[in-house]
Amino acid sequence: MFKKLTASYSFRAMLLGISLAVFGCHAEEFTTVVDFASLSELHGPQVEDIQKRGCSFERVADGWKVFFPKYVEGSVLYPFVETMPGQLKVNDWTPFAYLVLEITNHSAEISPTIFTKITDAEGRQASARTWVRAGVTSRILLRLDSLGSVDLSRISKIGFTINKPQHDSELTLVSAKIGGSSKAIPDDTLVSRVLDVKAEMAARPSALRMTGGVTLENSGKYLLATIPAYQPGLDKWPGITLQSRIGGALNNGDLSTKTHIVVSLESHLDNTNGGIRFRDDDEKEFWQSFALSKDNSSFELDRSFVDMGLDLKNIRYAQIDINSPVNTNAIKIKDFRFEFRPETLLKPAIEQLDALKNLSLTDSEQAEANSLSSQLNSLFDKVRGDVAQYGEIQKYISLVEKISVTASGILRNASLRDAEAAMDKKFPYAVGIADSMTSVFLEEKGFRMQPAKALKMELARREYESFQTVVFSRSQDLSNVNVSISYLLGPDNAILKSETFLVGHVKNERPSYKVEYVGWYPDFVATNRTVCTIKQGETVPFWTRIHATADTPPGIYKGQVTVSAEQVPSYSFPLEVRVFNFTIPMHAPIPQSWNFDHRPMSRIYNIAWGRDNQEVEDLMDQFTEQAAEYFITYDRLYWGPYGKYSKEKDRLIPRWKRLADKGQLTAFCICNPTPLGGHPSSPEDESVKKVIDNLKVFLDDRIPALREAGILDKAYIYAFDEWRVDAISDRVFGYVKENWPYLKIMTTAGFNHNPDHPGLKYIDALVPGILPARNPELTAELRKRGKEVWWYVCNFPRPPEPTFMLEVPAIVPRLFCGFMAQKYRPDGFLYWAVTAWRQWANAGKGAVVMDGPRSNWNPATCRTDNEEGNFFIPGENRIFYPTLRVENLRDGWEDLWYCKLLEKKLADSEVPEALQLEARRLLEIPDSLVRAPNDHTLIPEDVRARRREIAILLEKLEK
Repeated sequence: MFKKLTASYSFRAMLLGISLAVFGCHAEEFTTVVDFASLSELHGPQVEDIQKRGCSFERVADGWKVFFPKYVEGSVLYPFVETMPGQLKVNDWTPFAYLVLEITNHSAEISPTIFTKITDAEGRQASARTWVRAGVTSRILLRLDSLGSVDLSRISKIGFTINKPQHDSELTLVSAKIGGSSKAIPDDTLVSRVLDVKAEMAARPSALRMTGGVTLENSGKYLLATIPAYQPGLDKWPGITLQSRIGGALNNGDLSTKTHIVVSLESHLDNTNGGIRFRDDDEKEFWQSFALSKDNSSFELDRSFVDMGLDLKNIRYAQIDINSPVNTNAIKIKDFRFEFRPETLLKPAIEQLDALKNLSLTDSEQAEANSLSSQLNSLFDKVRGDVAQYGEIQKYISLVEKISVTASGILRNASLRDAEAAMDKKFPYAVGIADSMTSVFLEEKGFRMQPAKALKMELARREYESFQTVVFSRSQDLSNVNVSISYLLGPDNAILKSETFLVGHVKNERPSYKVEYVGWYPDFVATNRTVCTIKQGETVPFWTRIHATADTPPGIYKGQVTVSAEQVPSYSFPLEVRVFNFTIPMHAPIPQSWNFDHRPMSRIYNIAWGRDNQEVEDLMDQFTEQAAEYFITYDRLYWGPYGKYSKEKDRLIPRWKRLADKGQLTAFCICNPTPLGGHPSSPEDESVKKVIDNLKVFLDDRIPALREAGILDKAYIYAFDEWRVDAISDRVFGYVKENWPYLKIMTTAGFNHNPDHPGLKYIDALVPGILPARNPELTAELRKRGKEVWWYVCNFPRPPEPTFMLEVPAIVPRLFCGFMAQKYRPDGFLYWAVTAWRQWANAGKGAVVMDGPRSNWNPATCRTDNEEGNFFIPGENRIFYPTLRVENLRDGWEDLWYCKLLEKKLADSEVPEALQLEARRLLEIPDSLVRAPNDHTLIPEDVRARRREIAILLEKLEK
């Protein structure tokens, strides 16, 4: 039997997707401050106020309806409406924690941001900004402790304004209530290990909000959400929201005693895409997408959200929503809960403390480490059960955070002491050597380095390898610090190329994913900076890049690294580099797809935009040449089939041809025929017909030119980015195959993980996230059907899943492109951007300015995600600074080439059985290197040792 949680709908409530049970049918612990329906007027005569206030309003059955007109020049910038003195039923708000506003938004699609203004008896004002969702009556909960500039004991008025309205908005003000306790949770309060959100949805209907006509029924074992097909007038993201604090929901918004979210959904009807989120009062959120279908009917989520930048003591709501469903659907919510798993925090804390055992610690450091270990074990015993005291859980989580910070600080101090001990006391600085797979922090955070006594490096011909010389100014500021390398001399006095530059740092803000540190992060190689000032206490890295050309003689090369600064003695250490007797090819080891974004680049360098502007194209040619040195070749993933072709003005095909002539080109997107204007309703939609018409003209013009250039075999069609395979993609891709059957078709569109999906018949290459690693069985089935299976990453899922964002361990890009790719064997790699400079350009910023090792670059390239989609920094004088991530990315592709060359040797020549066995062992990547995409070594020497073994075997096979 099902029990309806939303018993009945009036016509208006059905239109707006609101259950009557949600609003008004349950006793509340909140006290009414103002019931707008009971007010006979608002802030004086209406006619006079229309001009002064900038909005109009009228009294309706359930409150006051206010119309905020779209701003036009000359109209009121801040139209507002407010109560009159004496209309509030409660003026002393000090005993309460929250203000709850009930506001109806009559627009089906416009969700304005409003400011709620609170005025006290002295006329002081405070405001709170919030978003009013389209098409529903919302309960908006505001924390009173955020209104610090007013006297909460003498509140006189409540008002509402929209800042320069971007659209016409019509809102009904229903009520304002106050409630909740501002008292802290007592430490001895017993807290359950599990907070069952599904049970709360069933038990607390007053805290539920359904949008888009969704209904919810309780079977006992699961909740059944019925989601009607989207139609104009309904919410585009229908769903279920459990609002915290109302009726005590979500532990009154305090999830600080939880570490994991667990969700289980099931659907057997139509394709459904949606998301699960919870959000704090500062609008930071956890988000996870999901996809359900007849062929892939279940979704399971089990993820940690520890240290993701959310204010877990002030969570506003938890939500499941659906993206514009095409047909009516039903989803079973089988599980939705938050859990506390102290054991998952215990393991990394123990590992951090154990790592200190390998360091030379002072007595006080050792005592602190022992004390932390003892406290950890003691607190773990107190919180490991099904219930624990609130205070003990808080202490345990705080202790784990303290261990991370303390262990990092001890690591930093120990590494610096070792570097100092290796040098004469006459030096006011110390020098260390850090691997290129290590992030070297200016201050506070620890990192591993070795004393600068000597260094040995290894690389193949036509390969790059790097290391970092770290200068620590221990007793004074240092001026004009420089790191230089003498000639690296080898066989017959051959010279090995090297260059050294300052590492540029950027300052991050805490993002909504787990990071080890917030502060100054090493980010890029400042390729026009070789000298800087180092302040006392800073550790500044200099990046040395060694390059062997294709004709560099193999053998041993020797030289000297020297650190110098003004008015202090110089320090030197020997460098030895071995060049192996094999050569890395010019192109990437697997095909790749990218997107180059011209316009922000031209804006940053003050170049007038225009495809006919030679200066724009010259800049892109310069960048194309530099990116190709990192195996990143020019591509336009999102370039639609638009524009008439002119061979005389064309710069793209000649650009691709130059790359091909150099042996660098692996693939390029000729165009992206995704219909414009959102997902069409049917294959006969006008937008589908238009894109097909454009496609014919576009390809008929360009195919002959590509064939003449000799690069047609590298061209592919990419479309329907992260959409779903359906009748619309089938029509577009089918048209391509019918007319140009030799063109490869690639997509990231979802196919419900069904290898026999009918929509796959025209698709040659699928790019389903990191499927080759997560589902090798499905990957094999797709390949049996003739499909290539590429992989890609972006900012979702969050770390520790592999990404290229700023804060991931420096080793991750190298492992992902190297030995991880060898283990999971993707057929190609796709990434959505090479530079993500739009936010910087939109802010009117120019080239990055540096002050010593620090820069003014804002790493938040994708909303608040740091360096997502970005591998280069816009330096001064049109110099593109490569990031440390792209340096490691290239090193990873070179590692993969080691494996590919060894595989080729096995296939191309007769190899003695003993060497065959050795080669197969080396090509099988062990779990000690990569156990899973999110579980792998963080030790650079593990990577280097494997490379070394492969290189030595390759040299044997060269003989």
